[in-house]
Amino acid sequence: MNKMILISGYDVLGIGAIISKVLFELNCITCNFKIVTLTGFFSVLIEVKSDISEKNLEKELKTNTDKFNLTIKVYKIEEEKNNISLKNDDWIPYKLNIICNDQTKALYLFMKAIADLNINIANLFCSQIGINDDNSYKISLVLEVPITTSTKLLETNLNNLARELNMLIDIHSVNDLEF
Repeated sequence: MNKMILISGYDVLGIGAIISKVLFELNCITCNFKIVTLTGFFSVLIEVKSDISEKNLEKELKTNTDKFNLTIKVYKIEEEKNNISLKNDDWIPYKLNIICNDQTKALYLFMKAIADLNINIANLFCSQIGINDDNSYKISLVLEVPITTSTKLLETNLNNLARELNMLIDIHSVNDLEF
């Protein structure tokens, strides 16, 4: 039975190792594991296969990480909700990098343009690249572009949006080694 685990709290050195140890000791199979840290906080999203109930898995994680005061939630992945219409060979990975001053506006407008083309965002990372009062940001996205989508249309739409917003972008297809 697949489960999704969401854990967040103050970033602590080795927290990923502690969580991994608990999952290992419970004989969980880790399918995906993602850690994000921001300004002293972290969030972990883990997909596991396990016969342990969501309630017991959550209890074990909380018991073993109690001193860190983490927020932990375990969800059952419903098979019918997990059916994605795209198969691995039905899409092409693209990488989109955006350099901008207004990160919130860029996120909204680019994400809307991407959604309008029925493109999935597989990964997104934002970081400030300026120092002190320079509010320059880099936004990096990995897109899952359906093979039925015109990549020329995608590139044209995003380049036009970048010009309108006075932002720099780079978009290109990637191979597995670039992830």
